[in-house]
Amino acid sequence: MLDPEYLKENVLSILMTGAGILVAYSYIKYRNREFPCVVPFPLNLTVLSDALYFVLTTTIFHGSDPAQMYRSARKRLGDVFYMGPMLSGRHYCPVLVVTHPQDQMAIIKKERELELLVALPETNVAIHGEENLNNLSVGPRHAALRKLFSSLLSPKYLEHFTASMVATFNKMWNDLEQKNEEVHIQTVIQETQFKLMSKLLYGFHEDSEEEKEALEQFLNDFVLTGKARFSPRGKKSTAFKEGKAAKDRIFQVLSEKFDKILQERRELAENGDSNNKDSATLSNALEQIADALIQSGSGKNDGSPGGVSYDDAVGNLYLLLEASQGTTMQMTTNLMFLLNHPDNVRCRERLVDEVNKLSEPTYENLKNHFPYAHGCIQETMRLCPLVGNVPYFIKEGKSFPLREKTVQGPVVVTLNNSHWNRDEDVWPEADTFIPERWLAGNPFEASKFAKSTFHPFGYGRHLCLGYPMAKLAMAANLYCFASKGTARSIVFDEEKFEKIFQERRELAENGGSRNNKNDNTTLSNGLEQIADALIEAGCTGKNDNNPGGVSYDDAIGNLYVLLELSQATTMQMTTNL
Repeated sequence: MLDPEYLKENVLSILMTGAGILVAYSYIKYRNREFPCVVPFPLNLTVLSDALYFVLTTTIFHGSDPAQMYRSARKRLGDVFYMGPMLSGRHYCPVLVVTHPQDQMAIIKKERELELLVALPETNVAIHGEENLNNLSVGPRHAALRKLFSSLLSPKYLEHFTASMVATFNKMWNDLEQKNEEVHIQTVIQETQFKLMSKLLYGFHEDSEEEKEALEQFLNDFVLTGKARFSPRGKKSTAFKEGKAAKDRIFQVLSEKFDKILQERRELAENGDSNNKDSATLSNALEQIADALIQSGSGKNDGSPGGVSYDDAVGNLYLLLEASQGTTMQMTTNLMFLLNHPDNVRCRERLVDEVNKLSEPTYENLKNHFPYAHGCIQETMRLCPLVGNVPYFIKEGKSFPLREKTVQGPVVVTLNNSHWNRDEDVWPEADTFIPERWLAGNPFEASKFAKSTFHPFGYGRHLCLGYPMAKLAMAANLYCFASKGTARSIVFDEEKFEKIFQERRELAENGGSRNNKNDNTTLSNGLEQIADALIEAGCTGKNDNNPGGVSYDDAIGNLYVLLELSQATTMQMTTNL
């Protein structure tokens, strides 16, 4: 029998020896794969092995920043390489990373033949539901649903929504200017846009206290579902359980609202006042969905006449909000940070000049005659990508050619694009905010290849459903932000964060309770939460290099918005990480 004391004293050596044997075995078994493998681990290991795989991968390829890891792996291994099953979600199969845009487009061209399915984790599938567009493989059912929901964001309806967007964002900035106090701008933007989208998409209002309370609950539930979809601890986590309960409440609210609207629109059609296609007759997107179902002859518990059933339509109402709201909220706060950085004063001034030349904020003008603003939006999505890669599951029995080789399913093919975004060979001065990259004919205009690597909203038939509304909302917000005739600006209060960081660190070292996970009364603001997260990750202060994935300098670089806004003085902004 082995001596327990010996095992205890030599545990590291034993683990390293075991890992070495495992890697050697894996190399022998997987060395003949058609493409190289980052770390040649067996592809049927447990979650514990996933953790070991992740440690080895991030150690070999320079830290836990995913874009940097993919960029380093591409330069060492080539444009196509295998990874372990860590990123295959619920499918638990080999993961093939495809980085070159030409190879990516070749695969997307076969998406119908391959029946591509986005490989999302179980938590995401459980929140969205099996009938959700993101959880359907490419095919007739997916195509019918996408056609219906894409029509909700057609130019005609976006034109109808534009006036409400501009009025809402004008009010938001004007209200903030009148407050002589610190505000958490990320929260303000989130709540403002959420209420706006809830009104446009679902017909929510705030005319009474009861309606305000219902909308507030709806917002809180939306936030909970967002945390649950990618909960790192899976379905057993508190975050997932709370998010699942929130999702059920959301679906109940939306189903009840939709049933009422469907009945009203059906009665209207039966009385001869059938669905007028003039967008002015529609107050929200639910009415358009109802009209589409009525025209196809579909009702509750029907199958799928006309390609879309009642259950399919209702099951995707939540996705409509997520697609149009989630991206916009994150990108808008990032946009405020980058546009108002002290290094980017000229960008802000040029935006103001463009706004001053715009006759009025119509849909046509915001979409087609606002080029510098759209350059700012594109550049923000390049520097701060919300989606860095899209993993697609290809089932067993399917195969496709790639670089004169054949890839067999089951396999998850990850189309990674964000690793290009800060590649100096592709984007000169890659870390610099240069909206002119996106202006045709400008000396700084990005190359054709650089633009081909840029996919902020995904690929093909799984392209983000709400991207037209998201881009319009960001443009409308920019217009309102810069429409005073003078440039607002942001100053980052780094000294304030450094002081808080040192106070929280001293409190921790003296045995005090910093961030009690069950009692938020110990925290007075979001900066303390950021400081505590860095301390828990082992960060000791300035120049500490990326412990736990986020360094002190990273945190400082992303303080957006504790803000004091006024028309005559500078706005001061910082935000939660």
